[in-house]
Amino acid sequence: MSTLLPRAEAQAAPPHESGRSHALAGARGGALGGLLAGALGAVFGRCIQDIAPPSPSTIVPDALEGAVTWGLVAGAAGALAGWVIGPRCGRRTASTWPCRAAFWSSLVASVEAAQVGAASGARAFVLGMVLLPVLFATWGWVRRGLWKARWLLLGWLGLCLVGEAYSRLRPKSFTPTSSRPGEPVVQLGYSPLPTALGYLAVHYHFLTFDPADGEWHRWDLWQYRAQGGSAHWDHVHRDLLSSQTGVGGGPPRIEREWRGEEARAILRALARSAEYPYRKNYLAWPGPNSNTYPAWVLREAGVSADLDPRALGRDYHGRVGAGRTTTATGVQAESAVLGVKVGLEDGVELHFLCFTFGIDVCPPAIKTPLGRVGFPE
Repeated sequence: MSTLLPRAEAQAAPPHESGRSHALAGARGGALGGLLAGALGAVFGRCIQDIAPPSPSTIVPDALEGAVTWGLVAGAAGALAGWVIGPRCGRRTASTWPCRAAFWSSLVASVEAAQVGAASGARAFVLGMVLLPVLFATWGWVRRGLWKARWLLLGWLGLCLVGEAYSRLRPKSFTPTSSRPGEPVVQLGYSPLPTALGYLAVHYHFLTFDPADGEWHRWDLWQYRAQGGSAHWDHVHRDLLSSQTGVGGGPPRIEREWRGEEARAILRALARSAEYPYRKNYLAWPGPNSNTYPAWVLREAGVSADLDPRALGRDYHGRVGAGRTTTATGVQAESAVLGVKVGLEDGVELHFLCFTFGIDVCPPAIKTPLGRVGFPE
C-alpha cells in the first residue's frame, strides 16, 4: 500500500505510536466528519425528498438525528480505518483520511437514507469508506503528474477556450417548432434550474415531430406524477410543458437535432416510455431524475449523444452499477460517491458526488461541474 501513498505520508509510524492510538485517532476523525456531514445531509435529503425548502420546525431535529447517527457510525468506521492504515502512515494520516472519507461518505449516506431508507444509506456509506481512501492514496501521484504536464494542460485549456468562443460566435441553427417538416425530426434541449442551481444543474427534454401526426410534442420526466399533458406514464409526461417553457432558470436551449432514421429510432424509444424502468421514481440527486430518462431513451434508440456535464442523473445506473455510455462508444461504472466514464466520444471523466471532471479529445473540450468548455460536438 505504501507505494500508493504520497511521499510525505508513506513513512512508517513512529515506534511509540500504538495500534490503540491509531484507532483513537481514526475514531476522532471519523466522528468529526460524520457529525458535520450527517447534519448537513439529513437536512439536504429532506429538502430533496419534499422538493421544497426545509421547514424551520424540522431542521434542528433532522440535523441532530443525522449528526448523532452518522457521527457514531463514522466514528466506529474511522477507528477501524485508523487501526489499519496507522502503522503504515502515522497517526496524523490515521485521523485525516477517516475524517475526509467519513465526511463525504456520511453526506451521501444521510441523503440516501433520508430519501430511500437506512439500508441504502448504509450501502452508500460503506462504499464511500472503501473507495475514497483509494482516491486519497492515488491523489499524490495524480497531483505530481498534473504539475509535470502543466504546460500541456495550459495549452489544452487555451485550445478549448478558442473552441468555446467559436461555438458561441457560430451557433447552430435548428428547425423551428412553428414549421411542419416533411420527415421526422427530434431535438434534444435543456433548461437551467432556478437561481444558482442553474449553474450546476439542467433539465433535459425532447421535442419531436412526426409527419404522420403533424404535431410537435415535448417529452419530459417531471418530479411529480401524473400532472397532465397529452399523455403521461407516472413521472414521464408528453406535452406537460410547451416547447418554449423553461423550468425556472431561463428559456430552454436546443443542443442536438436528428432527422431520418435516427429520429425514427428515438421516436420508437419514446413510444415505449411505459417501459422506462424508473418511471415510478424520482430523486433529484443522485437519480433517477429528469436526466436519467433521456439518457435511457438514447441508449434504447442506439443514437449517440453526450449530455452536458450539468445533467446530474445522466449517469445513473442504479445505486451501484455499470453500463455503456449514451454515445455507445464507451463504458462507465457509477455510484453516488465516485464514478468513472471512458469512451471514444465521451473522453475520460471522473464523477465525484455525481459532478463531472474530465476531458474530451474529439472534439477538444474540458468538462467541469459548471459545464462543457470547448469545440461544439
